[in-house]
Amino acid sequence: FILHHHLHRHVALAQTLPPGAIQGGADGSLSFISPLSLFTGDLLSKGDLRSNTSSLNALQQQLLNLQQLLNYAGNVYNVYSYGAVGNGAADDTAAFNRAVTALLSSGRSGTLYIPMGSFRITSTLSFPGPSKFGLEIRGDDVGYSRILWAADVTVFDISDDMGNGVTIKNLEIKSVNGAKSPSTYAIRFARCWQTSVHRVNIIQDHAYVGVSTVNAAGGGIFVGTGSDMFKASEIKLVGMMGTGIYLNGAFRVWLSNMYITGCYIEYTQRLSTSSVGVYVAKSGDTHITDAIIHYAHYSIITNSSSSTGLTVADSYFFLSSIGIAIMDASYVKISTSEMISHDRSALHLGTKIPYVMFNGGWIHSSGRGPSGALGTCASGECYGINVQSGHLFVQGAFINWNLGGALKTYTGTTQG
Repeated sequence: FILHHHLHRHVALAQTLPPGAIQGGADGSLSFISPLSLFTGDLLSKGDLRSNTSSLNALQQQLLNLQQLLNYAGNVYNVYSYGAVGNGAADDTAAFNRAVTALLSSGRSGTLYIPMGSFRITSTLSFPGPSKFGLEIRGDDVGYSRILWAADVTVFDISDDMGNGVTIKNLEIKSVNGAKSPSTYAIRFARCWQTSVHRVNIIQDHAYVGVSTVNAAGGGIFVGTGSDMFKASEIKLVGMMGTGIYLNGAFRVWLSNMYITGCYIEYTQRLSTSSVGVYVAKSGDTHITDAIIHYAHYSIITNSSSSTGLTVADSYFFLSSIGIAIMDASYVKISTSEMISHDRSALHLGTKIPYVMFNGGWIHSSGRGPSGALGTCASGECYGINVQSGHLFVQGAFINWNLGGALKTYTGTTQG
């Protein structure tokens, strides 16, 4: 039995097998000896198996371990095995759909394996229910396993009946045909639970830098209503002209080690577009750490009265129109983060903000004009912190060199 690239996930398991159970081939493949052969040959002649309970129990456990490994191998669906070409020119959509159909028809969890190659996808890859906990979509690594996003469609669409325990990792998804509509995403979870996206790059077409159309391209990752325990880490979203990560009714969310950059690099375009790094709507208990977000209209925006419990820490925001906009949410904490050179204000609190804490951060150079130097403020909101309402607590912060001043409050609306 031959295993190709997916063996590394079970090295620890393989190490429990008897000597000689795994043999390497000249082509780099690994061959597994039939369990029956373990009862013959040198193992018996050397007396490794004796007629005592402990030896027999040990062999039984080894055989069970081998069976687990073979079961795992039997439910990995390599897209090359279903006709994918992976040369960047051929349309591999049909081959991917055959692999997905086979996986879902197996009746149990499994892995859609996308090895090294460039795979052109022109229609949505749908994963309908019922749920099979533990679905994995996996490549070899970013830069090696590449999906070419070649149509105005969502690439991976995980239905609300399928999104339990899903993992997507080690992939690059690159847009190659320009404009996408705002409703299309590289990855869409209608509703998910205990789901993660790890080490994934999503890259929009930079040929469209300078186009002033709002949402001229789709977004990165969408997480829908009712989702719980979603985690994204080591994510790189480049050229986002829509929304990098859209949390629409998700709870207990962890976003870490992210790099998100927009496509509208010109001053006037940043003011006019609605590109967003992370959009938090009707979501709660959201944690954003170790993020770098720039060249967007909003680096982060919350815009729903039911959004609660947002924390942002150890992050860096610069060269967006507005850094963090808390438009309608409660209980927000921002700590040890830096917000630099925004066209308007670095931190904006809207009209329905109960409690916001800014602790141990640095805000400077808000109100920078198109030349990069402090200039005329286009909106009249070029402050370090612009507060329309709510309870604001600032401690240990360094706020300087902002065109309109460090802090702007509005009479009768701001407390604390």
